[in-house]
Amino acid sequence: MKSYKFKAIAFLFAVLSALSARGQNVREVTGIVLDSLTQTPIHGVNITAKPGGQHINTSADGTFQITINIEDVLVFTSIGYIPLELKTSEDTLKVLLAQDFQSLNEVVVTGYGTQQRKDITGAITSVAAEDLKAVPAPNLGQALQGRAAGVTVVNDGRPGGNQTVRIRGFGTINNSNPLYVIDGVPTKQNLNSINPNDIETIQILKDAAAASVYGSRASNGVVVITTKQGRSGKPRLAVESFYGIQSAGKMPEMVTPIQAAEIEWALQRNSGLTPSHPQYGNGTNPVLPDYTWPAGAMDGDPRADPALYSYNPLMVTSQDNPITRANKMGTDWFDEIFQSAPIQSYQVTATGGTDLSKYVFSTGYFGQDGLLKYTGFNRYSIRANTEFGFLDNKLKIGENLQFAYTENRGVTGYQSQTNPLTMAFRLPRIIPAYDINGNFAGSRAAGLGNSYNPLAQLSRGQDNRAKESRVFGNMFAEINILEGLKARSNFGLDYAYNSGHSFDFVQVEASEPGLRNGLSEYAESTLNWTWTNTLSYSKTFNESHLLNVLGGTEAIQDNFRRISGGRENYFTLDPNYRYLSAGETNIVNSGTGAQWGLFSIFGKIDYSYKSKYLASATLRRDGSSRFGENNQYGFFPAVGLGWVISEEDMLRNSTFVNNLKLRGGVGKTGNQEIGNYAAFSTYTTAPGTTSYDLAGTSGSLINGFAIAALGNPDLRWETSISTNLGLDVAVMDNRLDMTIDIYRNVTKDMLYRTPLPSTAGGAAPPFQNIGEMVNKGIDIMLNYQGTIGGDLQYAVGGNFSLYRNEVLKIDDNDNTFIAGGDTRPGFFTRIQKGHPVSAFYTYQTDGFFQNQEEVEAHASQERKAVGAFRIKDINGDGIIDANDQTWIGNPHPDFTYGLNLSLNYKNIDLVLFFQGSQGNDVVNTLKWFTDFDNFGGNRSVRMLDTWTETNRDATLPLLNRNRTQLDSRASDYYIEDGSYLRLKNVQLGVNLQPKFLERIKIQNCRIYLQGFNLLTFTKYSGIDPELFNSGLVDMGIDQGAYPVTRSVNLGINLSL
Repeated sequence: MKSYKFKAIAFLFAVLSALSARGQNVREVTGIVLDSLTQTPIHGVNITAKPGGQHINTSADGTFQITINIEDVLVFTSIGYIPLELKTSEDTLKVLLAQDFQSLNEVVVTGYGTQQRKDITGAITSVAAEDLKAVPAPNLGQALQGRAAGVTVVNDGRPGGNQTVRIRGFGTINNSNPLYVIDGVPTKQNLNSINPNDIETIQILKDAAAASVYGSRASNGVVVITTKQGRSGKPRLAVESFYGIQSAGKMPEMVTPIQAAEIEWALQRNSGLTPSHPQYGNGTNPVLPDYTWPAGAMDGDPRADPALYSYNPLMVTSQDNPITRANKMGTDWFDEIFQSAPIQSYQVTATGGTDLSKYVFSTGYFGQDGLLKYTGFNRYSIRANTEFGFLDNKLKIGENLQFAYTENRGVTGYQSQTNPLTMAFRLPRIIPAYDINGNFAGSRAAGLGNSYNPLAQLSRGQDNRAKESRVFGNMFAEINILEGLKARSNFGLDYAYNSGHSFDFVQVEASEPGLRNGLSEYAESTLNWTWTNTLSYSKTFNESHLLNVLGGTEAIQDNFRRISGGRENYFTLDPNYRYLSAGETNIVNSGTGAQWGLFSIFGKIDYSYKSKYLASATLRRDGSSRFGENNQYGFFPAVGLGWVISEEDMLRNSTFVNNLKLRGGVGKTGNQEIGNYAAFSTYTTAPGTTSYDLAGTSGSLINGFAIAALGNPDLRWETSISTNLGLDVAVMDNRLDMTIDIYRNVTKDMLYRTPLPSTAGGAAPPFQNIGEMVNKGIDIMLNYQGTIGGDLQYAVGGNFSLYRNEVLKIDDNDNTFIAGGDTRPGFFTRIQKGHPVSAFYTYQTDGFFQNQEEVEAHASQERKAVGAFRIKDINGDGIIDANDQTWIGNPHPDFTYGLNLSLNYKNIDLVLFFQGSQGNDVVNTLKWFTDFDNFGGNRSVRMLDTWTETNRDATLPLLNRNRTQLDSRASDYYIEDGSYLRLKNVQLGVNLQPKFLERIKIQNCRIYLQGFNLLTFTKYSGIDPELFNSGLVDMGIDQGAYPVTRSVNLGINLSL
């Protein structure tokens, strides 16, 4: 009995000892996984314990928590990174993963599915979330700029401004914007409401082999965006924020008031006049007055008695006496309107899940005050991405949904001759910002031009608003029917409600004040839904033949509606009364709407033999309501081939060459961005043009209709034939990789409105399919990464792109052209056969006439004289006229480039990113106001360097009022080199030590200092060479473009 008890006790003791030992062998490990170069957290890293088998994924902030056995090895794997195995005794880890720039197993999101990079035959460029995080930016365009070869981005510097994105040049003269696909939902709407912090990956489909599955919307390329998705693991909370101060760059130098007066005296003398001016007197030399109102008044003048001051803010009256003291030192109008402005961003993201359910919830705020006073932009966003699995994960249901509210405040219209920035160039510096009573001063005083006070414009526009509420997202269901056979249904919704109002003041202090004030208000809504259904099959046969087949349908419906109204003559300037009902006169209201639809059937086949020989084929059939019945459907096929040379026997075991792939593709894509009703004749009605008193009794008018535009039911799709040849290379254990693509895109059947004779009436002519255009170029991307001494890691990356554009045809007449760039000096751009789209076409100067002999020997030129511009006689007929205009430069760059340098030493990281454009020309039309005697306004310091007998190598011609109109006409004088190199981003970051963070219950904390657009190297004399223009024919024209902002930001990223 005792023996039995002893054995039982011994057995129990052994079991308890084993359990105790097992408890000692199990521990919990927490940590964070970071990109080794950018030091940004990596979302969705798979972490597996070997041989224990436990596995989790990192959360959105890169953190993890896993229970392992003491003998386990942790294996970290993530798409686009080199796998890492780690055995450690530490309970808190900071794990650094090195980027694998040529990761062949990386899964790339392409058209309606995913594909491993090693099997891709098309031209696709990926931009990782880590690269986006390295440049905290307010919008997608700024995040993309310089990051991808073949992608040109021009940003609008305004708060909440748009961006122009071009993929491989210009595909058409109509609309060259790419298609954006966000979580499977296509859109071409403004992307400013999309929070860039929610983006996980971006894929840019550049050729037809990659993009033709999107058919009629893919001729300008496709940008596929995937937002952050949930991962299994414990709930995690991440906080990302930064706060910064923005500033403008160097402003152009303008003359002082006394220099402006002396220029006026020289102008009059050289014109044969006795100098006199209402402000500067009539003496031998000009004298600056003490007051500009009354004009030319000096101290002690009874007219300037403050008791006589009178001012009416509502309208100009004969009793007005806005006494204004002159600023003899000169008002710096740029300093008056520009400010140091805050920029800030705050984002909170929660993520977590299990094997059957995953979620990401985020909320963010972005605020940006404008560089120009009284302007700004705010964005509030909420996102919910979820996925739920049923039937052992064979059925998945989920959604990706964002709500965003944005608001622009203040004056928003730029690139015009009357915007506040242009007025800062134009308004004479002798005018102060305010008169003696603190009201705005201006050009109403005699002899000081007709410009507006730019500070007054901004201040009066501070209550203007443009608002948008937008819901964007999708719901999906996906089921695995059989092994390899999958069905998916995706319903996408894009709803936007926009509204806004602006109030126009009487500029009572200006010489051209306007007659009455007025309010304009609008409201519009856009509802677009997309329903996509796909069936895909994937199977590997005999371990050698991989076959992927995709088929599907897609239906799109878009509805737009807008109403607007306006009234004038408000009795008060109080913002609380700015409603349409409060206006007294000139009641205007209007409304419009539009609908269009698209239905498509598509299919795609991808084949791979031993990952060595690759082939793909795509076919899409689109039917659009924008075309008539005769040509409503279009077919868009594409094929691609690939040869992975490194899988051949001669290179398979190479220790130097890791990947060598040759690929090529050809295909057809389309463009249907022609407006909704180009196939149909449309009619309009308006009381002023289509109403008539038919009875002749002076009774009520009877409304009629007139043709607004002639339709063409035989319109065909614009089509682009794209050919691409690419080479992918990775060597030295993937430390060095390079991608080269050579392409040629030919667009045919471009739509163009052929002009009609005046006898056809006032209707817009019909579109016809007659134009052709070609783009050809090369894209290169190169990356290298390495380590020095174990602790210092570095990477150098660069991209280079060039394209050449040529219009092959507009219509059957080779001399037909489309004129554009209509500015004060004249037209500058032309679209014509044999030249790049919107190339500059104008007069070419040939220095100055230095003596009378040169004047007499030159061709017949109106008002030619010594000291005047000499215009080249291009056609040699001895007469200078419009036939002597010629091609002088163009706004297209010779090439664009980006250069990225990343360094990481222990817990400190440094990133430098440069972006540049070389060879693009810019037309600086502001010179018309500042460099010549036009409108009696402000003057550039260039007017101090005019031709004289002792200054023959001058910048400007002899000052002479009799020749101003001719000397200031459109010519190559306005065309400048717009090349630039910009230090786009410099960022220094520090990750705080884990032991310190454990005490304050924080898993990870990174603090960084960032400089954005700090340095710009350029020869351009304007404010900034990066010009945003929404119109194709206005490319490269500077009429007062908002400059790109510089900022210094302090940021912090926390993981809780």
